[in-house]
Amino acid sequence: MNANKELDETTKEQYHSKVIHILIDSLSSSPNPEYDSNLLATVVILRMSEQFCEIDKDVRHHLAGASSLFTLRGSIRKWSVHDTDLAGTSFWIYLRESLRLCFLNEEKCQFDLDLIEKESAFLPASEEVWTNRITYILALVCNFAFGKHTKTQTVPDAAELRKAINLWASKVPATFRPWCFREGKSGPFPAIHFLSTWHVLKNADTDDH
Repeated sequence: MNANKELDETTKEQYHSKVIHILIDSLSSSPNPEYDSNLLATVVILRMSEQFCEIDKDVRHHLAGASSLFTLRGSIRKWSVHDTDLAGTSFWIYLRESLRLCFLNEEKCQFDLDLIEKESAFLPASEEVWTNRITYILALVCNFAFGKHTKTQTVPDAAELRKAINLWASKVPATFRPWCFREGKSGPFPAIHFLSTWHVLKNADTDDH
C-alpha cells in the first residue's frame, strides 16, 4: 500500500486471484449457482473491475459468466423491474454494464430481453424500479439501433420506443426532476441541478433518445 493508501498492482492481482479461486470453487460446489445471490453480486463486481480496461483489451470474461447465470435464472422465472433484492439489483447492474458496451461498440444488447417481464403500465414505484424501467427501454433502443432483425422477431419501432420514453418521463417521480434550472450566464448552456448524480444520467438517457 502506498502513501495514498492505495494498493499496489501486485497486491491487487493477489486479491483478484484469490477472489477468482473462491468464485470457481463456489460455482463448482453450488447445485444452483444462478440462485446464489452472493455469486451473482460477485460476478457483477468482477465485471465492474474488468470494464475499466481499454476497450480493445476488454476480454469480457466476467460479462460472459454473468450472462450465463442471469440467462439461466431468467429462463426459469423472468426478471422484473421490481426485482430489487440482491439478486435483482445485481441483474440490473449487469444489464447496465452490458449497455455500456452496446454504445461503445454500436452493438445490440447480448442479453435476451424476452427474459424480462414487460409492463403494461407504469404504476407508482420506488426510484430503483423507475431506474430499471428506463434501463429496459434503453436496451430496446440499442437493439432497435444496432441489431439485425429477422421477420420472426418482434422489435418495437421508433414510434413505440419514443412513446415508452415519453411515458416514463411524464410519470417519473419528482425526485428525478431538477431542483434548479438557471439560464447560463457565461455560456449557451443552462445550469441544471439534480438531487443525485444518477438522476442526471437517467435524464440524459431520455434526452439523447
